[in-house]
Amino acid sequence: MRAFGEVAILIAVFFAGIALAWPRGDFPLDDDQYYGLPAINLARTGHMELSIAAAPNARAQVLAGSVFVKIFGASFESLRLLTLILAALSIALVNRTLALSGVTKFARVAGSMALAFHPIFFWSSCTFMTEVPYVFTSALSLYLYARGLRDDRFALVILGGAAVALSWWVRQTGVLNALPPIALLAMYRDRIAPRWRTHLALSALPIAVFAVIFFVRRDLLLASPGEFGSLVHMWSEATFRLPEQIALVRHYVVFTLQNAALFSLGLAVPAAFLLTRKPKRWDAIVLSIGVVVIIGTVYELVSHDTLIPFYSKRPCCDLLYGNVLMNFGLGPPTLSDVWSTKYEYPFPISDNARVLLTWLSGIGALVLFWAVLDAWRMRRRDPRPNLVLLLAIASIVISIAGLCVSSVWMDRYVLDAAWPMVIVLALIIPLHPNARVAAMVALTIVALFCACATQEYFSWNRARWASYYDLRRSGVPLTQIDGGAEPYNAFEVAFVKDWKIKRKMSFGPGKRRYVIAFHEMPGFRVVARRPFTGWLGLHHGEIVTLERMQ
Repeated sequence: MRAFGEVAILIAVFFAGIALAWPRGDFPLDDDQYYGLPAINLARTGHMELSIAAAPNARAQVLAGSVFVKIFGASFESLRLLTLILAALSIALVNRTLALSGVTKFARVAGSMALAFHPIFFWSSCTFMTEVPYVFTSALSLYLYARGLRDDRFALVILGGAAVALSWWVRQTGVLNALPPIALLAMYRDRIAPRWRTHLALSALPIAVFAVIFFVRRDLLLASPGEFGSLVHMWSEATFRLPEQIALVRHYVVFTLQNAALFSLGLAVPAAFLLTRKPKRWDAIVLSIGVVVIIGTVYELVSHDTLIPFYSKRPCCDLLYGNVLMNFGLGPPTLSDVWSTKYEYPFPISDNARVLLTWLSGIGALVLFWAVLDAWRMRRRDPRPNLVLLLAIASIVISIAGLCVSSVWMDRYVLDAAWPMVIVLALIIPLHPNARVAAMVALTIVALFCACATQEYFSWNRARWASYYDLRRSGVPLTQIDGGAEPYNAFEVAFVKDWKIKRKMSFGPGKRRYVIAFHEMPGFRVVARRPFTGWLGLHHGEIVTLERMQ
């Protein structure tokens, strides 16, 4: 009963933040249309047709979404409700996973809240993107594996494999969720579980099933082979040699640690107290290498004027424009004037603040690097009592390795490695009173940021979509409206059959008569204005509808 009460309070706090953000509006956000429209069509027709513009074969997500559409109506708000429920269940799973290791209540609460108010997780909870469903299925598999190995129960390990299968029908990379228990069982054998050979065979079963499906019915794992191939094509290019490969891995590892430090601030700050320990000789050598690599990469970012938040006009270092953290707000500003980088988002932070944020995130990356390294070194000699910690560390390492296969780095992709990071940090943060105070202050700051930034994102999107439908009601054909990425992708691209044609298209191609934008632009006259407010009234902006002058 106490466990239920603890989880209920955590979820209530999470939904209080969601209420402040007020994520209302029947419209797709970012890539929502690629998963939401198939779910709506499945509910209406009973036929599953996935968007060719999406690489993940999100059959499980689409199927679950269609059930919610049938119950609550054909809208993106119905689909958003499903994601919010999965987010709440993910928070509960992280809390119960932490409880398996017998940590204090403070650590359980801090870890759970760090996930609930992780900015990418919080923002994604208000969409129908694959991020939160993937975290839920991944967290479910980790919890089941941890319990199954701890209690020596084969049934729970089999259920963990079923959760892995569920995760690869959100994203095919979900097969990686089977690797952490395999890695630990191979390394520690009977020190993890008495009947370790059987556990190892059962843990490997999902890999075997995935391989059979891949070779027999690959279409069940890939929505679009062409889209998926575009994400990994570099590894087949002759010019992608060892120096470029090393640079990519270095960038992806450092960017992921930076992102985790910045977005898990409530745990990264108290983890800094661990740096007071004097490292041993070999640890000092490894830490020194980490300092050189991380500080060197941060210097590279600053020297190229590619600063956090990553919305530079000159992106470098394997970064892709389109991150969730944009202009110190949440959600990519996908209207053509800002998305083209010709104009800034209406509420940018100063360059000096961005430089400071980039360097601070680099220091945070060092803290996380040392914290994870220290945790592995201290606990690896006694694996069974530290099973949850070691599974989470293995999950982080494997997720980052999987990310390095892709030619695309965006901050929302690192959530795969960031959610088990909250488990690791919650298990190792010191119980010093100052560390607890630092954790509570940092968690509060990040939670307020999540609510305020997401509220602004929905506010300008409601204004954008209202402006778009005003034009449509007045008889303007959609091919004459540049309403940004989402309207174009939802109504003109989502089910284009020829992948190559789709890739040649960009939102708002050609000179369309009407443009919906954040700014007035030369060569256009303003025909309508829609004000919006952000950060709970601290920001005041407007969406303008522009008509091209003849």
